[in-house]
Amino acid sequence: MYASIFVEDESRIDEDGLPIELEIPYNGQKVFIALYKKMRGFYDTRMREIKFKGELPMSDTKIIVIETLQEAYERLNIGGDSDIGPYMRHMYHSLKHIDDQNFMNDKVKYFYVNMIRSQIPKHELIFFVICQHKQKRRE
Repeated sequence: MYASIFVEDESRIDEDGLPIELEIPYNGQKVFIALYKKMRGFYDTRMREIKFKGELPMSDTKIIVIETLQEAYERLNIGGDSDIGPYMRHMYHSLKHIDDQNFMNDKVKYFYVNMIRSQIPKHELIFFVICQHKQKRRE
């Protein structure tokens, strides 16, 4: 796994007073950890803004949280020759293949999906959950 991720360099400021973004290459598990940190930073900032403005009615909390996570995911700004798209599609099709098998009962399917899930670190699981929810909204 390889991805170039744009991160803000707080020590370098442009002429508008904003941090300069640097493209940093990551590989392996560090890709998802870096993406998680960037997404979490955006999410935390956005939720603070919403709470400060009083835009967080209790009845809509779940919807706002999900939409904010999706917005954070979309703003990750992944550059370079990223392998995240093919990796996510591979995982999707692997799980779909298990689900489509008519000769397996739900208990056997759960066993195989659980084997795959046990190999996925929490940072990756977050992306799968967000992608799954986003896919359901498209349908």
